[in-house]
Amino acid sequence: MIVSELYDGQGFGNQLWTYVFTRVLALDKETQFGIQCAEKFKGLGFLDLDMGQQVTGGSGPEGGPPTELPDGIEHYYSERVILHPKLDVDIRTLDSGFQEVIDNTKIEGIFQAEDYIAHRKEDIRRWLRYEPKQLDIDFSDPDICVINFRGGEYKGNPNIFLRRKYWSDAVAHIKSANPKVKFVVITDDPPAARRFFPKYPIRHYGIHGDYQAINTATYLIVSNSSFAFFPAWLNSRAKICVAPKFWAAHNESDGYWGCSYNIVRDWTYLDRDGSTCNFDQCTEELAKFQQLHSYMYEQKKISGALVVVSSFNNDLSWLPRYSDDYLVFEQGSGSGVPPQLDRQKLRFVPHSGSNFKDYFSYIIENYDSLPDVVFLIKGNVFPRHVRQHVFDRFVSSTEPCSISDSKQHSPHFPLGYFDKSGKYKELNNSVTFQFPAKYFYSLNDLFYFFDSQFAHTIYSRFSIGGQFVTTREQIQTLAKSVYEILLEIVSHNGKATGYTCESFIVERALDRLWSDKELRIPESSTLNLTLAKNAPQLQTLRVRLLLALLSNIAKNSPIKFSKFLWKASTNRVRSLRNFISY
Repeated sequence: MIVSELYDGQGFGNQLWTYVFTRVLALDKETQFGIQCAEKFKGLGFLDLDMGQQVTGGSGPEGGPPTELPDGIEHYYSERVILHPKLDVDIRTLDSGFQEVIDNTKIEGIFQAEDYIAHRKEDIRRWLRYEPKQLDIDFSDPDICVINFRGGEYKGNPNIFLRRKYWSDAVAHIKSANPKVKFVVITDDPPAARRFFPKYPIRHYGIHGDYQAINTATYLIVSNSSFAFFPAWLNSRAKICVAPKFWAAHNESDGYWGCSYNIVRDWTYLDRDGSTCNFDQCTEELAKFQQLHSYMYEQKKISGALVVVSSFNNDLSWLPRYSDDYLVFEQGSGSGVPPQLDRQKLRFVPHSGSNFKDYFSYIIENYDSLPDVVFLIKGNVFPRHVRQHVFDRFVSSTEPCSISDSKQHSPHFPLGYFDKSGKYKELNNSVTFQFPAKYFYSLNDLFYFFDSQFAHTIYSRFSIGGQFVTTREQIQTLAKSVYEILLEIVSHNGKATGYTCESFIVERALDRLWSDKELRIPESSTLNLTLAKNAPQLQTLRVRLLLALLSNIAKNSPIKFSKFLWKASTNRVRSLRNFISY
């Protein structure tokens, strides 16, 4: 069975795409289908859909990935997402990975490509039959043009809310084909529509009536909303359907489409200058754009490195796309594991709450046979920690570095900040974390354990998110026994969640343990873990006073202070930041 899920946050059009694609894919795979949370369908009472096999069990957040797969489902696959590297616009293309989806898989995505479903168009027409309702306008009149105006939440997003010029150009295009045409506006937002179309009748019949009007009219002008796709696409009367060129990117595109597969055969596309183009012209133009900007679309590959992934039910659909050489430590049930992932490279381990436990376990086990380059990353590396196009910049890295993205974090100075090189620095005020501690309460405790003469720094530099490109040479700067100690201190909890205070401390320490040549870490024979006790006070009076001042400022008004500090340009502010940097 192929399963997908309907969510409260989806609109009717998005839900219908999920349903149709799931059923088409199952039909192509010659298996059953089922819709999880079918009761959330917003077309109930209008479309009497066959929801397939009953789906029981399963849970997870809105939009996935699941924390638990439905009963009988063994795999999870999410559609490949491609974001514009500068604008974060979704420019995804057809995902060939669906060809490899096997039975008993839950799928996730938006799926809104005609090429995914066109071969089943007559089946879809049958699935989406409905009983017509009586409306006050006869939309089968051959001279009527329906304008499907999308308002609502679109109004608050100038990137996708279509401008007046699009509508006026579209009206002019329809009039040139039929001077007798009569326009009727079908909309989810009558007040906004009246401001755009004061002379035309405006109707909102609800989902049933609005769908029927679009599905019946001879001429159509649609917005860049998924609501209109199926009624327009299945409209056998329509002579002309005008749509915005570049779809969701109509207002700002320089050639890309949002999404790249939102081009429909037999529709007429209208550019910002009022010019029109058909399907063949649009696809040809897009192909040239993609060729000129191949870096935006091509799937990047990690080669010459092993990818070690620490996962807790994370969506791992991305991993086989990036690498063939990987090892996954799965701390959960594996509900985010795609069918393409090699099960021989998947290791189920207890939930520790720490990615570092998995990292150190791998290092200890393979210390004498490490590959030249190792990626140590989390299963939710993007979008949780790093935007995908930023992650792509690291795939060819062969030198040690932190995998981080300053745009994904909003530190409040003086608690933390990114320096000019992009490194994250956090105030080292010996803060403790609200989790069980056995050996160390603070970062200073840990460094003092390894080197009683270590040089205290006001700010500690670390890889925020705890993800690295590292090398055999860098890893082996520390003895194997040091990793055994680090493994013990991040995993002593032993409870279901497994979080320890030391896990957060080690996250802040590892970069310095690897890179600070001034640290004198002895051989393991002289290192003996003891239960935590108060660490010696190592700071000078000057440092203690400064830490107290910065901590107090951050505690009382971090947001207000950070806005002031980042925008200010006085010499005092510059001097302060120079003083605390190293």
